[in-house]
Amino acid sequence: MNSVETVDLSPDSDMRDDPKEEARPEPLGSALAYLQVHLWEPYNTADKEAITNQETHNRLTAVAAIAGTAAVLLAAIQLSFLSLDMGEAVHLPLSIEIVLTLLTFFAVVAGLWGAHQKSWLLKRHQAERYRFLKFRALIPPSLWGDSSSGSLEAWKTFVNTESDALHNLDRESVHRWATEEEVRLFPSGLTGCGCDDSALRNLVDYYRKKRLYYQANGYFKKRAERNEKINRYTEKVPEIFFFLGIVAVFCHFIIDLFLVSSHAMHTLSIVMIFLAIAFPVLAAGLRTYRTAHQFGRSAALYRAKYGALLQYDRNLSDELGKDVIDGKAILQILWQCENFLEAEHREWLRLVIEAEWY
Repeated sequence: MNSVETVDLSPDSDMRDDPKEEARPEPLGSALAYLQVHLWEPYNTADKEAITNQETHNRLTAVAAIAGTAAVLLAAIQLSFLSLDMGEAVHLPLSIEIVLTLLTFFAVVAGLWGAHQKSWLLKRHQAERYRFLKFRALIPPSLWGDSSSGSLEAWKTFVNTESDALHNLDRESVHRWATEEEVRLFPSGLTGCGCDDSALRNLVDYYRKKRLYYQANGYFKKRAERNEKINRYTEKVPEIFFFLGIVAVFCHFIIDLFLVSSHAMHTLSIVMIFLAIAFPVLAAGLRTYRTAHQFGRSAALYRAKYGALLQYDRNLSDELGKDVIDGKAILQILWQCENFLEAEHREWLRLVIEAEWY
């Protein structure tokens, strides 16, 4: 994959084809032009809705975790002030506590409703299915085979039928698709590849840049690095906070048993009680955020998929390096890669469906 030069990794660049791409040798050029006309708009609509809804979902998750944690901490502060006979100092924290509690209530209710609706998951799945359709549509024998394998009209019918089915997806279909484990067999009918080596090389060049390189480096690698970084910096923090809470309890007992001889020591003892409550609450809030995003599991998943796509790229390079290019073998590798990416999407769906955000 290192041989691929200057690949556009901007969002949606794998789904957008400019006139230069559509001018590639036949049948690839005509296929790309047709797919651009028929798949770009429904994909773009679903993708934008998915991004908007997911951003809202993520904001609600963060608000609920942060505001809920802050509300509990302020309640603990209020209790501490009362224990110190500082009731007059409670009014400001109490007002803030009410605001945070109401904000948390709103976030939880809205988030539960959003989680129930799962609209962002439906649109994300729909957009990805349009992406699968585009690249799988570049492989079937009806496009690359000899005259006995079908015609371009049959290929167009296949694209239109699949696109119409994706337009009618609902939430129940997303769950059904995630619980299936379908392995698509390579289409029959390819007795010979009805195109020359140049056309096959163009197909592989396009697929490597638009599909393999984009998915591997533009998505899986970036996501793996991002999740690894967040997981690395937050993984031990809940444990540390919990341990510090235990230390605060221990200090409280030591002060009460041996050191309480002044108002200052009594105040310090109350502070230790507050910290004994605060640290576990902070740990719980951070653990809630980590659970909602599954940073560790997601990082491992993305890293593994990245390595697998590199292997598919090497397999294609090996086929192109042979003295006689086997068109059927190349198309089978592309088909296997699409099977792999669909399986990855199912795995991701299951992870997200099972994840608890609250």
